[in-house]
Amino acid sequence: MQRYRSLFPLGLAFVLCASHPLAASTAQEVVMTTSDRVIARLKSEQQRLANQPEKVYALIDEIVVPHFDFVRMAALVLGKNWRATDKAQKIQFVKEFRRLLVRTYSKALQNYTHEEIVYHPTRGDGSRGLVTVKTEVVRAEGPVIPIDYRMHNRDGGWKVFDVVVEGISLVSTHRSEFNSAIRQGGIDGLIADLKDRNDKRANS
Repeated sequence: MQRYRSLFPLGLAFVLCASHPLAASTAQEVVMTTSDRVIARLKSEQQRLANQPEKVYALIDEIVVPHFDFVRMAALVLGKNWRATDKAQKIQFVKEFRRLLVRTYSKALQNYTHEEIVYHPTRGDGSRGLVTVKTEVVRAEGPVIPIDYRMHNRDGGWKVFDVVVEGISLVSTHRSEFNSAIRQGGIDGLIADLKDRNDKRANS
């Protein structure tokens, strides 16, 4: 499973980046347009980001975070456990889950090496606000990586609520891990563990 986890940041960091919603665009147009923008940013600031890798976190917050529905992702990841949590627990879990993903994908941005993104026909009904944007990442070395972005139309723009890399869902992967943690220490134990992991990464 570790091999698949290592691929999630690769897809997310390359494609889903923008500074503001593009409400009039289709989901695929948002992905294509914002992909070009983030790659241009990486190229123009390559030296600065190499010297100051912590700046990547700010870049992620600025251009990636607005296009993720972290609340929906958190609810899907926790499944039935989401309904059993109170408001304060939900807020804290979303906060730490978001920190986890931002730091994970920041690492992927630091390792960008000019991969090519190929776009395929989108599946789903855009008029109903639920689609899957299908892409492939073509690397100079190694196999092509198929990456699907499950998106819905919320708050005037398309937002990501799951990513599927080589058939493996980010939501499903974390759900299995988190459910196991909840069985051992409850939701408060999971939140505390995520906070501890995030704090250690922030200080490393």
